[in-house]
Amino acid sequence: MTKCTFYRTELRVQRANAHRPGAREFAPQRMAVPFCAHPASIVPKGSDRLLTCGGDLAHCLIADKL
Repeated sequence: MTKCTFYRTELRVQRANAHRPGAREFAPQRMAVPFCAHPASIVPKGSDRLLTCGGDLAHCLIADKL
């Protein structure tokens, strides 16, 4: 497996009861969300798309643009 230099993760915190104010408070969920830092990426930071390569260049979605 050849590791991609553009593969990154960001930590996203989501509150369990953010849509219902006054509801019982639960611990927030912390998730590592992967994204691609390449300028031509189809999964940029902050998008809700799924990055399926996992950092492996053999499964890169934009291999022709690297």
